[in-house]
Amino acid sequence: MSRNKLDKHRSNSWRIVGLLAMAALLVLSLAACGKKPVAVYKGGEISAKDFDTFLAVNKLIDPYYSYYETMPDFKRQMVEQLVVTRYLTKDATADQVKQAESKSDEDWKNFQGYIKSGENEQQYKDALKELKLSEDDLREFLEEQALFNIVLEDKFSDEELQKRFDEDVKKDPNVFTTATVDHILIALKDQEGKDLRTPDEALKRAQEVREKLLNGGDFAALAKEYSDDPGSKDNGGQYKDAEVNLWVPEFKQAALELPLNQISEPVKTDYGYHVMKVESRHVGELADADVKEKVLGELVGEFLNDFRENELPKILTKVNLPKESPTQAPQQQEPLTSPAPSAAPDAQSPAPAETQSPAPTATQSPTPATNSPIGQ
Repeated sequence: MSRNKLDKHRSNSWRIVGLLAMAALLVLSLAACGKKPVAVYKGGEISAKDFDTFLAVNKLIDPYYSYYETMPDFKRQMVEQLVVTRYLTKDATADQVKQAESKSDEDWKNFQGYIKSGENEQQYKDALKELKLSEDDLREFLEEQALFNIVLEDKFSDEELQKRFDEDVKKDPNVFTTATVDHILIALKDQEGKDLRTPDEALKRAQEVREKLLNGGDFAALAKEYSDDPGSKDNGGQYKDAEVNLWVPEFKQAALELPLNQISEPVKTDYGYHVMKVESRHVGELADADVKEKVLGELVGEFLNDFRENELPKILTKVNLPKESPTQAPQQQEPLTSPAPSAAPDAQSPAPAETQSPAPTATQSPTPATNSPIGQ
């Protein structure tokens, strides 16, 4: 081989070696980027894998995930939520951890019972496969959420709960009052807002229904036949143990003032005329589990809002997320696993617990029915 050819051969060889070295560096660089934490905070970090699993579990269990996903900065909010959870639980006591394990075991049993009912099991298995989740991922999520809740609840003493309860009752004596009310609505308009009858016609029909009830008619049967409230007509016309503050003013006042187990005169609201019977009323006390939960929820909510606003910026040192544009909201999906708690953002949320619907429960659709005594 001539000197020129040898030099050229050596030159080409080094070029190849150089290209291979550059390629190797590029691979290492990409691998390093892939391992970059999604967030770094005082005392810890959130790995990309952890964050992807967190999102996937929420997508599995939260029926409103597809809505949240369209919100601006959705992933940023989710990162912050996970950071808050990890930071506030990092110093949990052994007793709190033990409580969380017990609570998450209970949640898991309830979860599995729900999954094995109806046609949910195959849907659940398909969803796990699609989201690349394991049941261990779900159990770890439930335990972490249980620990988070326990740590937050333990921040407030009985004295603080009593003080907040007293403050709430002073502002509104009916804030924790519930009632079980049977009613038959004779509506002025149908669900599409089209006129059904005039106010005079509605009043006359309501009076006829009242006469039937006074003469021994069965309330449930008459509700099914006459009521225009889709949220209660097939349930005997009943709202059971409902918060009176969820109702429109006229309906609420009647629920608070009518003698128990008596058929009312027609009660007029914007929806039409209601023939009512109040079966029971209960003025909530802090000893009631649901009342304590609400009071505790207020305090926890205020604590978290304050923590996110004032403390989180001090402890969250870095977030590595690509900028994303909000996407168009997809159609609402049926919830797969409603018994399990989610960790989706609570800000700007259509959360059903805050929604006023035909039946005042915490698990109804965000869309209220038109002919409902529940306030809009």
